Amino acid sequence: MDIHVNGVALITGAGSGIGRGLAKAAAARGMQVIATDVNEDYLKETKIIVGGDLTTYWLDVADERAIADFAKLVIPMFQGKSLYLFNNAGISLVSGSFENTELSDFRKLININVWGTISMTKYFLPHLLQQNSGCIINISSIFGLLGIARQTAYCTSKFAVRGFTESLRMELLGTGVKTLCVHPGAVQTNIVNDSLIGEHNTTKQRDKLAKAFRGFGGLTPDQAAETILKAVEVGEERLILGQDAQEMYGLVAAMPVKYTAELAKTVG
Repeated sequence: MDIHVNGVALITGAGSGIGRGLAKAAAARGMQVIATDVNEDYLKETKIIVGGDLTTYWLDVADERAIADFAKLVIPMFQGKSLYLFNNAGISLVSGSFENTELSDFRKLININVWGTISMTKYFLPHLLQQNSGCIINISSIFGLLGIARQTAYCTSKFAVRGFTESLRMELLGTGVKTLCVHPGAVQTNIVNDSLIGEHNTTKQRDKLAKAFRGFGGLTPDQAAETILKAVEVGEERLILGQDAQEMYGLVAAMPVKYTAELAKTVG
């Protein structure tokens, strides 16, 4: 897929992490880049770092009305061009077990991770179909392929992103619009540092989890972004991103049910 010619990269959550990496990688390919985020300070940093043909917009993907207004604003800017929609915005939740997770916190996460992806796709799909080109790239997680304790909300959201993407993939067969579902493992981002804190948890617990997450190492955001862009270019439809993610998925494929007990031995 030639994303360099008349290609527009629209990226949510572009203020940091994989989103910022995607903005850099897309701009380096000569694409027009539209970067959005709910954190204005992060977004300003992305603008400074990337420079070039990059336009930034504040956008809360949990707000459907805001997305509808945003789509009306920007779609006229790239008529005649192929859209590459990167639904990257997402958060995690520090809340402990499902028993201790408040439903209000669960809903907040779902509104961003799931409804954000669905709403962005809903309002930009007509342009994609009109142009009969482009790609919808949805960032799920390795936790969209396996479930893990104390991450019920996050896993639920990422399984939903996967199911949504795969269903959409079938609906789009025969069109020029492609989909890619990305399942990253550990990537060195701020997702844990910026996670929601459940009612029964504290910033100290979040910081402890963030420190543990950093211990996994993993890809840099730039490495992750470059791999994603290359997957789009060659037309991949599922990307299991990172050696750790591939190993974990290998366990799931070999032990579709018993992986739970095997992982519990290492993650508790």
